[in-house]
Amino acid sequence: MVNEKQTIEELQGLAKNDPEKALVTVKKMIKEYPYFMAARVLELDILKTTNQKRYKHALRACALQTTQRNVLYEHLENLAKSIEKDGQQPIAILNENNVHSFLQWLELVGDKTSDPTQTKFDWIDDFLAQNAKIIPSKNTSSKKDLSKENPLSKNEIMTETLAHLYWRQKKYDEAKKAFKILSLKYPEKSGLFADHIKQIKAEKSK
Repeated sequence: MVNEKQTIEELQGLAKNDPEKALVTVKKMIKEYPYFMAARVLELDILKTTNQKRYKHALRACALQTTQRNVLYEHLENLAKSIEKDGQQPIAILNENNVHSFLQWLELVGDKTSDPTQTKFDWIDDFLAQNAKIIPSKNTSSKKDLSKENPLSKNEIMTETLAHLYWRQKKYDEAKKAFKILSLKYPEKSGLFADHIKQIKAEKSK
């Protein structure tokens, strides 16, 4: 990428005038550079005001891919402050308590570890397992829970990172199931995932 800072600043300007066009460009950038955190956070900034349902998915994808915990932490901290300051109706999938819970999780990821990389994966796994269903604030003026209209299943959030995580943790049944889901999602890689499943079976039988 020629100039990351300049590119993000230009996209931030575009997002103010044409968020959908900016989002398309950002998504292409993320596809090419999946660990470019500034682009992922910009995607979150756009989605939180334009598409609440897609924001939820993007937030979890960002958490799974993040290599810069502080960047995601700052985004969520700003979101929590804006909810508290403006008194606005929180998006259906997050409220102030949820955001602070996520912030605490990020702090634990960074603080309680002798092996930062492995512990980060452990906490991501725990967070997704325990917080897969985030509900709206009871104080919201609308009783409609949009999160129930489009629940995010494990099939939707399954990634190779998570599948390999199960494998490393010797959660063989979960790992096999994960790779089966990935085979259906990405048929072009089904051969690779089938090999992984065979290796898992062999490792489990030892």
